[in-house]
Amino acid sequence: EWTGSLDWKKPRRGGPKNRGIMRVIVEEEAHYLRDTANTVKGNNKKHVLPVTKMHFLPKGEKRKESEKAKAKRLGTKGSGGWLQGTDCGPKLREVFENSEATKDDLLAAADQYVRPRPHSKYNVKDDCHLVQCGVGGRYLGVGIYYGCVGSTDAVARADAKIQALGNCLSWRDTDNIEKDPIYKRMKRVCPAIQAAARLSLLKKPYKGKKGAGRLDKFTVTVLTAQEKAIQAKYVKECGELGRKPLVDGAEVPSRSFNDVDGGEGRKNHAEAIEGVRQADAETTAVLYSAGIRNHEAKAPGELVAQDVFCDFTKAA
Repeated sequence: EWTGSLDWKKPRRGGPKNRGIMRVIVEEEAHYLRDTANTVKGNNKKHVLPVTKMHFLPKGEKRKESEKAKAKRLGTKGSGGWLQGTDCGPKLREVFENSEATKDDLLAAADQYVRPRPHSKYNVKDDCHLVQCGVGGRYLGVGIYYGCVGSTDAVARADAKIQALGNCLSWRDTDNIEKDPIYKRMKRVCPAIQAAARLSLLKKPYKGKKGAGRLDKFTVTVLTAQEKAIQAKYVKECGELGRKPLVDGAEVPSRSFNDVDGGEGRKNHAEAIEGVRQADAETTAVLYSAGIRNHEAKAPGELVAQDVFCDFTKAA
């Protein structure tokens, strides 16, 4: 059951807004759900559990936790071994267990779990590289991307290898990672692996922020058909006005109605202004739908210096 606030808001420590419900208490009697059901946002921004998700077990029957789930939750009270998991880097475990393994040995083993892979939502910028970590942590999912700028992916690959090793080490069967013998040995071999393991257990990547914006420096968003149509309309309107648009970060000088010669007849451009305002309104709507609330597009003449088309990754 959920005993916290019913207000729909993001937790202080991050994570999903919804809540998982395992049982419902009615008149001090617990009724267990067959599967955990997540709440949804209801009226007045309150947590609501839909009736369609209320599949109860027979009265008096409790849910049975699988041995695998129990081991993941409690371990085996620190037996010194490894917990079972998917994408946990089994070949790395063999190297970790070798007390003579060096930093180079560990990094060489981790290299097989790092691969260049395009991202479905982003295009990589020129002179940039993306690689993906193929080892998941106990609490941190598999597939974290790392990027870098340069002629090769060496920097991104080095960070991804440390991430893979830290994720693997997070599967140690111990109630306190600080007391694990392999973890303590990493202080001498490679302290960065220690740091990556600690962060992995906290559901955080070794470097960079988690979630939206993580790859902004190395990528541009793949525009949807609607966004491409808005971009095309913006470019067309600027062309009809004799203005040079700024698209995808290219620094192109532009003319503003604030700077033109008064003899050009600003009043004669009212129709064109309204057309661009409409395009800007549509752009602003797309920004809002993408969660960007502090950016608003403006029509020509209402900008101080230049027009800027937002590519939806650089809006401040």
